[in-house]
Parts: sequence; structure tokens; C-alpha cells
Amino acid sequence: MKLQKLLEGLEILSANVDLETEIAQVCYDSRQVKSGDLFVALSGYTVDGHRFIPQAIASGAAAVLCQVLPENGETPYVQVADSRRALAVTGANFFGRPADAMTMVGMTGTNGKTTTTYLLKEVLEQAIHAKVVVCHLPQYPEDAVLGRFAMTCCENDITFLGLVARGEGFGAFENRAWADVTGVVRMEPHKAYEGEDGPVLYAAAVSPAEKPGQEVLTF
Repeated sequence: MKLQKLLEGLEILSANVDLETEIAQVCYDSRQVKSGDLFVALSGYTVDGHRFIPQAIASGAAAVLCQVLPENGETPYVQVADSRRALAVTGANFFGRPADAMTMVGMTGTNGKTTTTYLLKEVLEQAIHAKVVVCHLPQYPEDAVLGRFAMTCCENDITFLGLVARGEGFGAFENRAWADVTGVVRMEPHKAYEGEDGPVLYAAAVSPAEKPGQEVLTF
């Protein structure tokens, strides 16, 4: 795929590489880079991927997608403001944005995420005969991998994808550009209120949307 096609949807701050360059794969682990790959240098939570740009180039990377300019001025690069989000966008573009064909529902918060997700799965399957897959996201999901997973779902005619993640509200999904999350269900500690007939368990309420067109449910 052409580099320019991979970068669709991203604001490029600067670049010194030919955007017509053919890219074999999108890779964020310098140890797995092969000839012709695009290496995405992530500003990680513990390690800065920009440190491994020389290693990626030595392994044959055709270009580097980064936030910080490479120290070697001859390194072919594309600079963006947020390389983690750039990974999400390029990963989605590389696999043809398969998540666009599915309805995504995100599940975050404290206790009850998995139970609620599987209850929702059962309702959708019984009510409208939907094909539903539940995906437990790792704490720091990398979007090139998730894009491949979404493509596999589409190839198997999956129509709904439930995403279970740690975190609060849409924050757990905000950089997941590989998937346009339709709604977020946020689990919170149960609260009991004194009603006319005794304590009443707080069941569910709709809170303000955290993204235009998106509805957030708090349980």
C-alpha cells in the first residue's frame, strides 16, 4: 500500500520521504520490522519508541512515523503530533477500515463489565439474530493488531463487536481510531437510595455523551 494512502486522515507536520513509497506492513515493534515496513515510533508508558528508530531502519524500514524528529537527518520520516493515534489510523487504513462495517459498543469501569457485555450479546443474538463477538482489550491495546482482529470479524460476518476495557468512560477508547465506537457503557459501584418501600438499587441512567452522536450509559 502507498504511504500516502496509509496516512489518510492524519495531519502531517513534516516529512522528508516520498509519499508514493510502497509499504509492506505497519509495525510498532522495532524487533519485528522487516524490509519495506512503516515503523511507528510510540512515546510509550515506560519506554520511548523513538530510541529504536536506528534499529528499525537497520532492519529495512522504508519510513518512520514519529512525533520527535529522528537524530539522523537522513532517516526517511513522517512527523505527526501523536504517533499513538497515528498508529490507530494507519492500522485501520492498512486493513481497509473493517470496523466501519460493524457496530461497536465499549464497556468500561469497575465491576460487571464482562457480565453486562455477555448479557447484551445474548439479547442481540436472540432479538435480532445478530452475530456478536466480545473482545477483552489489553490495558494498552495496539491498534495495528486490533485492526487485523476487526478484519477477521468482518470476514466472518460479525455485525456487533463488544469491547471490554479497563478505564473510565470514552477515555479507554478515545485513541482507538480503528473503531468508531457507537456507544460506551460505564460500570460504576452500585448505589442504594432510600425509597418509599425501603432501599432501591440504582439501576441505570444516561449521562451526557462524551462524543458527538454517542450515548453513554452509566450502570
